[in-house]
Amino acid sequence: MRRVLVGIALLLLAGAAVAQSKLPVFVNASISSDDPDGSSLTFELKEAIRGSHGYRLIEDSAKYPYIKISLSTVPLRQAGRTTGTIYSYVIAYDRADLPLGGYLIRSGVQSCPSPELKVCARDTLANVELAATTVRDREPSLMRTLENKTH
Repeated sequence: MRRVLVGIALLLLAGAAVAQSKLPVFVNASISSDDPDGSSLTFELKEAIRGSHGYRLIEDSAKYPYIKISLSTVPLRQAGRTTGTIYSYVIAYDRADLPLGGYLIRSGVQSCPSPELKVCARDTLANVELAATTVRDREPSLMRTLENKTH
């Protein structure tokens, strides 16, 4: 019985360590009111973050520091009908004492057809990984603030 309790305690501690080692990511989305695919893309991106081994989604923008993904979407229209979304993203390192929304790390613009929203969300998460690698390589002190975050 004692071995079982020790085993459970070790598993809980290991799970807590893994959760704390995940980098915090906040998603800030500006979705055009006539862009349902933009809403779906944002949802899929958040789900990809939740399901990842390296990141955890931050829902409260006041819980600094974090990597922030700012998305803006508009509908992609062809022949008068919506066929996907066009989106821009800006990935930044952000914390409370930084002006103007943090340090820009990476940005881009992409189009995404409706059937590919999950793929586009994963591609955007891959860009977050590239941004995290940039921070890790060029500003390790900033990366340590993300890795040491406990809330």
